[in-house]
Amino acid sequence: MGSQNDLIAGQYRLARRLGGGSMGEVSLAHDLTLDRQVAVKRLHPHNTEREEGRYSDRFEREAKTTARLGRSRHFPQVHAFGHHDGKPYLVMEFIEGPTLADLAVRHHPLPFRAVTATLAQLATALAWLHDADLVHRDLKPSNVMIAPGGVVKVVDLGIVALSDPHATRLTATGHVPGTAAYMAPEQAADGLTEPRSDLYSAGCVAFELVTGELPFNAPTAHAMARCHIDQAPRRTADVRPQTPPWLAEVVDQLLHKNPDLRPRDARALYEVLRPHLPALRSPGLPHLGDFDPTLPWVHPCSPPPRPKKSPTHVQRRHGSGLDALARRRTRQTDLRRDDLARVHTEAGTHAADGDLHGAVQLIEQCLKSAVGRFGRIEPGVVRLRIDRAGLLHEEGLAKEAYSAYNEVRPDAVRAFGEESSEVREIDEGMEGCEEDDMWN
Repeated sequence: MGSQNDLIAGQYRLARRLGGGSMGEVSLAHDLTLDRQVAVKRLHPHNTEREEGRYSDRFEREAKTTARLGRSRHFPQVHAFGHHDGKPYLVMEFIEGPTLADLAVRHHPLPFRAVTATLAQLATALAWLHDADLVHRDLKPSNVMIAPGGVVKVVDLGIVALSDPHATRLTATGHVPGTAAYMAPEQAADGLTEPRSDLYSAGCVAFELVTGELPFNAPTAHAMARCHIDQAPRRTADVRPQTPPWLAEVVDQLLHKNPDLRPRDARALYEVLRPHLPALRSPGLPHLGDFDPTLPWVHPCSPPPRPKKSPTHVQRRHGSGLDALARRRTRQTDLRRDDLARVHTEAGTHAADGDLHGAVQLIEQCLKSAVGRFGRIEPGVVRLRIDRAGLLHEEGLAKEAYSAYNEVRPDAVRAFGEESSEVREIDEGMEGCEEDDMWN
């Protein structure tokens, strides 16, 4: 440690190796400028100039792809990309958690609630990926990480490709990219990939999480690929009979040879899982600790765990002058109108990630203070109340949503006018609630 090679771009001090593969390696580093831990990915030296150029292009594509997807919490954030000593480097969010492979090994068999939560988060991540016209092509447990708070993050986007079911995607050496144990039949046979190929890989991951085994047993990568192409996978319930029938059916559908018999897209997979997500809101799985994938449903938008205090801090009297001053400042901090727009945006992000319950809780927490401070007809307050009603309807709570719409409508008329888009949104929402089977 301490050599020039340990300091990347004069800012990132390398600490230790975290992992790597044929293309490069990832190291834990300290960002000297912002005083934080980051992950730095660098390329290995390669034998020929042609190889060097090909891997550099792939590395730059990974950086740009990851940065594009950083709007979703299910992909790592990109902090920087550049060149050091003529070699490219990528600085990303350091995810302080295990891979899904590690979690499954340590806690096998994973509870079915954990499998459901993980698969639902994977479906959300794949929806983001596929909306960008991309296919991962190498989804597997070691390329999925569990961040603190139980958030699933998909990593290693180095072989992501544009979604094109009619184009054969082979590497320059003629090999099909991906990992044989999790590879869709069409990918293994011809290198053809499309979004439903990632769904097949998600099915392989889910099968392994449920059963502790791969869908096929084969001694070599080639033999494993042939199994995906030619053999019918074992049925999930045959390997683990205790599997809830609905979950076994979902996994088996994902593993269809014919892409047309799998869910039509990642959103369709999420919708199949959605009726089973409310059950995740009950107390989580303590033995998984802070890496429990049900936590985004159990404690949405909750504060992080209380930090460990130094002995000096622990001995400080609760009523000390500094503590009392901090409490007074907290009480005196007023909610601002700008915060209403921020909560509207943040709730929309949670909803887009499939965390409807968390979005509702975030809005309700804000409204507790906002209504008293700004009044019921403040436009920002009314907007949040309309958002809350819509989210309740999306959650399948049509009766509660109808009541919320009905309550906010008079205030929306006063704030925006009878002919406003907000009032039309309310009226359409109320009609939708009335038509909903759960309401009728």
